[in-house]
Amino acid sequence: MIRKIIIFLIYFATAGAFVNIGNWSDILYPVILLLVFIALLFSAKKIQLTVASMGYQFLFFFTFTSLILVREESFTFGSNLQIIAKFFIVFLLSVYISTFYPTKLDFYSDMVRVFEGLLKFSFLTFALTNALPFLMQNIGPRTPIGDQYLTFFGVAYGRAFDYAKYRFYRNQSFFWEPGVFGVLMICCYIFKTIYLQNKEKKWIYYIGVFSTLSMGAIIIFLAFNGFKKVLSGSSRELRARLPIISILVGLPLLLLIDLANFYSSDMETAVSLLFHRNVSNDKSLNTRSADLYYGYLAAKDEIVAGHGEDYKDFYRITLNKLNTTKAWYNGGITNGVIDLLYCYGIIYTILFLIMLYKASRGFATLGRYTLLVFFTFMGLLMVEPLQYSLLFMLIITYRQGKKIST
Repeated sequence: MIRKIIIFLIYFATAGAFVNIGNWSDILYPVILLLVFIALLFSAKKIQLTVASMGYQFLFFFTFTSLILVREESFTFGSNLQIIAKFFIVFLLSVYISTFYPTKLDFYSDMVRVFEGLLKFSFLTFALTNALPFLMQNIGPRTPIGDQYLTFFGVAYGRAFDYAKYRFYRNQSFFWEPGVFGVLMICCYIFKTIYLQNKEKKWIYYIGVFSTLSMGAIIIFLAFNGFKKVLSGSSRELRARLPIISILVGLPLLLLIDLANFYSSDMETAVSLLFHRNVSNDKSLNTRSADLYYGYLAAKDEIVAGHGEDYKDFYRITLNKLNTTKAWYNGGITNGVIDLLYCYGIIYTILFLIMLYKASRGFATLGRYTLLVFFTFMGLLMVEPLQYSLLFMLIITYRQGKKIST
């Protein structure tokens, strides 16, 4: 039972609504540490450490703290101390996984089982919140941009903006927003279909992703499944599908150019019908495109060591170019990869991407899936900035390999 509780808390700490709103955030990580410590302390098993995991985690920790010193920054500035604490938590979680799970495969099997339980429960709360919307209660203050979070007896959450826009609450379970829930769903879908090679009950992920109505999550999910289908089969079948692969690669690029230049009113109409969004003035789409482009331009000013979590340069360049800035509510950069580049520089970002590629290669049962998994993870981080969540830190740094018993 304690295994499932710890896995649940990993998901909850990654993007749980309470954590982001503020309630319980001060005690959640100590609770995880306490449970892991108790499990290790009272276990009859020998405590085991994976050499590869220790090496990767130390490399990230050393690089991160060194860059803080290079920037002459306080360890208490921004999220520095919280991220350092997460390195320690991830290290203990890795020890816990190595001790209680014979293989990495067993651990991710439990990760999938727990998440699928949450996903199925979300279908119930999704139906109830929309059948009985009058039972939704405000929680926490209004956000700086005027949105209001609501809860359905603490087991599901909704946003006032969503209800005003769609006339129903999108499915976000107990997570910060529907897009985050979609990102976690796709991560578990990768664990299940690529790593565990389990094809059972895939339909629940389709229902789940579409119930979020998250444009980014739906597009990435469909693209992942399309490429996976094309890449499956024998080498001979794969060669025969090369024309289809070229279309799958080229079509998204064409659509991006099309959307960026507004060549096709049909494309705008399709997006409007499917996601209830106007491509030309949708706030979420414009924010993400601006964060991608202007975040990169601002990152170039301190490209080696980064700016830390000091977004003044980013706010300045967006104010100059767009006559608007997120400085008034300290909105930061929504693109996780660009945020890494801006805050921690090119050295750390390259290290992060190399480790993400190595992790993707570890999940890919067939070598041809490696790039698919890598770019899918990349896309997910560009949709939601979860690069320092416990889940992604585990994905990137935990490895199966030689174990040391203590």
